[in-house]
This record gives sequence, structure tokens and C-alpha cells, in this order.
Amino acid sequence: MKIAPTHWREKSQQNTHLPSTPGGGDAAQSHTPFTDQHGEHPHARRGIAAVAVAALGLISVGGIWINSSAHSSVTNGNSMMVDTTRPDDSKAIPEPQAAGARPGSVSDDKSLTNPTAHTKDGGLAALDGHGSTVSRSAVRTELDRAMNRSMSAQRHESMTHSTKDVMGSATEVSEKVRADELDAAIKDVRANAAKIAAEKKAAEKRMREEAARQKQQQAADKSKTPATDGKKADDDAATSVATSGGATTPIPAGMYHIGARFGEVGSWARYHTGTDFVASCGTPVVAATSGIVGQPTGGSWAGNNIVIHHANGGSTLHAHLSSVDVHPGQAVKAGQHIGAVGETGRAFGCHLHYEYYPAGTTPGDVYSAKDALGFLRSLGAKL
Repeated sequence: MKIAPTHWREKSQQNTHLPSTPGGGDAAQSHTPFTDQHGEHPHARRGIAAVAVAALGLISVGGIWINSSAHSSVTNGNSMMVDTTRPDDSKAIPEPQAAGARPGSVSDDKSLTNPTAHTKDGGLAALDGHGSTVSRSAVRTELDRAMNRSMSAQRHESMTHSTKDVMGSATEVSEKVRADELDAAIKDVRANAAKIAAEKKAAEKRMREEAARQKQQQAADKSKTPATDGKKADDDAATSVATSGGATTPIPAGMYHIGARFGEVGSWARYHTGTDFVASCGTPVVAATSGIVGQPTGGSWAGNNIVIHHANGGSTLHAHLSSVDVHPGQAVKAGQHIGAVGETGRAFGCHLHYEYYPAGTTPGDVYSAKDALGFLRSLGAKL
């Protein structure tokens, strides 16, 4: 008897344990791939469950997004592009209550309704919070205005500094021009000092002779006319004032006020060399005391001017006149009209510039002049 191989026997034994067919046959039941022993598909069930969970998640997220978009009214200020026609859908911020809103809430922020409002530091309030409804065009307009204001302020400051620099330079140039003109005038005066001195001596001699003649005439008239003649006594008194050096102010009282005085410093080359009697242009100018009219000084600074030589050896200078009504060599008395106030030469406004030159000095050599008010007081003039 032939024995079957071992592997055949094992296979046969394994087949004996297979369930029988519903018909009671011995044939083995067929087995479908990817199914369990009950014939079901476990992998398909797990896939369907995963799809259902994912769908529920998407539905939840979509509901939150729709709800937040419906209640949002604030545009994200951090966004580079802002569309003011659509609400902000990047975050959910509830609408503030119309009444009873707490301070500091969204409704209390004026920058949301006023894009051009400014913060206390000068910035744009609409850009100072966490968000705003301001458009890019409004921001650009406000920034342009701020830039224009800044540039305008810078231009104003620059022009102010430039004006000060120009005025300072002009003042320096003007002062130098005045000093140069005055130095030239003084040089010219000193060059003609001998001629002016001879003119003064001739004037002094003439005044002495005139005084002696007047004195003789008065003595002769007194011996012929009774002393009780009142009219003659008044005439003699007038003649005595004219020849003895009686004085008055160079502009009648009540028609002037004193301006710059002798020795003041300021807009002059060194200092003020005379006294200014301020009056309207055209106001009469008179001789303060008797004398002989000399040649006017040649300095252009004085404009139209009159020089009078007096009996004490001194001279007076009347500058900036609008008119001159006497001529060199003419004898004048105290109070006699000689010209009118003006502003000729280097003058600023109508006034009489009045200078006094004591004996031994030359009229026009301005830095040898002395205080004219002292001279008038010494003669008894009432200032």
C-alpha cells in the first residue's frame, strides 16, 4: 500500500474543518477580499465617519464667519487696502449701544466719524486707534495739508532769518555810507577852514562896527528926544535887543518839540552832533540871536542849510531846511525869519537840526560842535 505525501495529508485535514455548504455538501465556502468573517467592510465605515466629522467642522466655521461678518462695522486699520463700502470681516466686534455706551467704547471714539480729527500730539486721530473707517484719499488729503503747513512754517522762518540778515547788512552798509559821507564833508570843511575863519573874522568886525554905530545913534537920539516919549523908548529897546545879543528859540515857542538831543547815540555815524527841533515841514525858522549869514556848509548830509556867525565868535548851523530866505553876508537880528523846516539831506522826517560851534571852531566840522541848548540858555532863551 502506497502512502500519500505528508503535505497532501495536512491539506486534506485542513479542508475537513471548513464549514459545510448550506446544502450539506463538503465543498469549502468562498472568501471575498477586504471583508471580515461576517462579510462586512470595516475600512469603508471608518472613511464615511471621517467625512461626516469634517463636514460638521466646516459647517461650524462657516456659521461663525457668517455671524461675525454680519455684526462687524469696524475696518481693520492694519490692512494695507481699505474698502469703506464693505464691513470688516477679519474680526467680530459687536455694534456699540446707541445710548449709555461706556466712555472709551467704539461709539466714544470721534476718530471713527471724523477722519480729519487730530490727536493732542498733532497726529491724525483716525490712524491712532485699532481701526477706522477713514479712506486712503481722506488720509492723503490730511497728510498733504499737514505737509503744506509744515513747509509754510519753514518758509516763514527762513524768510524771517533772511530778512533779518538783509536788514543787518543794509544797516551796516548805511552806517558805513553815512560815516564815509561825513568824513568827506569834514575833510572838505577843514580844507576850507582858513577861508571860513576869515569869513568869521570879517563878520565879527562888521558886527562890532554895527554895534558901535548903533550905540552912537542911540546916544544922539536920546539927547534930542525927551525921555517921556514912549514910542521912542520902545524903538530903542528893540534896537538894544538886536545889537546886544538877545535870544529866542530857532522855532517860535509852541510850534515844536525837542527830538534827538546832542550826544545821543544810535543811527548816527558816532553820535548826534546837534539838537532836533521837530516841527511840520514849512514851519518858520528864525535867527536865535543877531549875526551875519555865512556860506552854507558843503556837507550833503545837511541838505539846505544856513550858517550864522555871532558876535561872541561862535556860529550856529540850521540844517535840513525846505527853503532858505537869507543870503551870505546879510545881517540878521534875533527872531528874524530866515527859512522853513524841511527834511532835505540825510533826514528822516521834518525837523530842524540845530548845531552850535564855539569860537575857534569851524562850522561843519561836526565833531567840534557843542550842546546848542546850553548856548541858547546862556543867552536867556526860554526853552
